[in-house]
Order: sequence, then structure tokens, then C-alpha cells
Amino acid sequence: YFDYFVLPGNERWYSFDYGAVHFAILDMNGKFRRNEEQIAWLKQDLETNRAPITFVMYHQPALSASTNSERLKEAAEIYETWGPIFEKHKVTAVFQGHNHNYQRAEKNGVVYLTSGGGGAPLYPIGPLLPETKGSKVAHHFVKISVEARQVLFEVIDIDGVEVETFRLPR
Repeated sequence: YFDYFVLPGNERWYSFDYGAVHFAILDMNGKFRRNEEQIAWLKQDLETNRAPITFVMYHQPALSASTNSERLKEAAEIYETWGPIFEKHKVTAVFQGHNHNYQRAEKNGVVYLTSGGGGAPLYPIGPLLPETKGSKVAHHFVKISVEARQVLFEVIDIDGVEVETFRLPR
């Protein structure tokens, strides 16, 4: 991966601004899930962020209903480490994958979108979390439109049918 793509910073975690949006990209794989250097970097990055909209992106989810107990354990560990940082810095939305379905959860003002319906075999959704606001087992995509200080999210399945549409901030 690193031989074929040139990414900013150390390439495992980095940020950039595009218009009104600040993007922070993290590495939640293996030893990086609780990496102190990455945690300190994100805290500093979000502390200096002045964009009105902030998106954080990584692979394994922090909040996502699963039928796999190992994935639920991973999610709890990720939320415990990273959730308070997202909440303190008022992150608009967190984009996560790993579970091959669509889920939207909201906790303490942060929206967590699991978008894992890009074409691989789909996974069932486990018992819904109290934070779950939307879900569907479907191949899908999330269309995002930024309009000044507001974001429109349109979740559309492979047949072109709207799964859900919502705006942030509300």
C-alpha cells in the first residue's frame, strides 16, 4: 500500500482541509489502535482545527451493531480510546467500515457512520445499540454535500433507493 500511494505526514495518520471541512484520517489497525503518538497527534490536530465541519475516518468501527463478538470487543476498545476525544472536539461525523452493511449511530453529539456496503458480501446486523438511528443490510453508498456550515448525507442502495437522508448540524 505505502509503495503505491503517497500520503501526507507519516502516511498512517494525517489531516487536511477542503473547503469548510477538516478531515482527520486515522489508522486503527492492530498496534495503532491505542498508539500514544497517534492519540497525541489527533488531540493536537483537533485542538488547532478551525473548520466548522470535522470528519474523522478510519476502518474498524467504534459504534456498530455486529453479530461477531470479537468485532464488538474491538468496537468497545476503539470507542473507549477515541470517543471522548471526538466528543470533546465536537467532531461532526466519524466514517468507519469493516462491517459490510450500513449503520448510523449517534452518541454525545457525534454521528458514527458505518459504510461497508461497497460490493463485498454483506454481513447481518446484530442487536441494535441504544445509539443506533438507522441501519440496512445493503450494498450502498453515502453521497455527502457540504453547503456552507451544513452537511447533507444521502444514503442510497444499489438499486438507487434512498435508505435515509439527514443533515448535520440539525
